[in-house]
Amino acid sequence: MKNYDKAEVLSCQNEVFHELYSVLALINAIKIICQSKEFNGEYYGISQDFASKLSDERNEYLSLLSLLSDKVSKIKTLSLCLENQLSQLK
Repeated sequence: MKNYDKAEVLSCQNEVFHELYSVLALINAIKIICQSKEFNGEYYGISQDFASKLSDERNEYLSLLSLLSDKVSKIKTLSLCLENQLSQLK
């Protein structure tokens, strides 16, 4: 197995953190768009029955996006913890 130096590992860890940050930003952008459509009542001229179903579906997606956002935030926190641990190695 190849030996990696601390700087290489920290550089890779930094890239992982930035990718997680980007993923979280995308999740939050999708969530904001979905919330905006729901709060503004954008139902595209469909019947009340379909509008209700669409609203339920959007709310399910919003819940899933919130869970996903929480998980990515947790991974970011763990990533920072790992980076701190690595930076303290000799």
